[in-house]
Amino acid sequence: MPKMHPALCALAACLLVSACAVTPATSPPTDTERAVEAAAPAVDWAAIAKPFESAAAEGVTVSVAPTGGLDVVIPAADGFETASALLRPALQSSLDALVAPLQAQPTLQALIVGHTDSIGREGYNMLLSRKRARAVRDYLMAAGIDPMRLTAEGRGETEPVADNDTPEGRSRNRRVEIRLFLPR
Repeated sequence: MPKMHPALCALAACLLVSACAVTPATSPPTDTERAVEAAAPAVDWAAIAKPFESAAAEGVTVSVAPTGGLDVVIPAADGFETASALLRPALQSSLDALVAPLQAQPTLQALIVGHTDSIGREGYNMLLSRKRARAVRDYLMAAGIDPMRLTAEGRGETEPVADNDTPEGRSRNRRVEIRLFLPR
């Protein structure tokens, strides 16, 4: 077998390695792919929101999110005892009103987010907001909503919607948000 020159071996190795790094050219989408993409129905979030708006208890707001989906904001100032994750009857009533619209839209997923004001230690508020979000999730599960559709998390005092220096502002910051969306 003839001896190969070391430079030729190095060149062959470089060419072999560089050939592996080249990305294959992708073809443009076909007419069929474009037609399927164009035919994908846009979600009418305003129409989906209507039953939630009709069912919402006093003080509960329902809005279409700018990126799609729905934001349901439930004031929690009167929904929980101070420093507790136990749901009061007023909050239970607000959640009961959302059960039928949720059951009517079985493809919607729900991200339940608990929020607190800034009174108390930050770490405690984070823990409390998580417990409250889980309490809302558990209540909806007990009402018949599939647990696979529900996710709960707490944000503590990190996302205020009002000034925490006033009692009114702190009251607005104590809330539960339910973000409704379609899975991807």
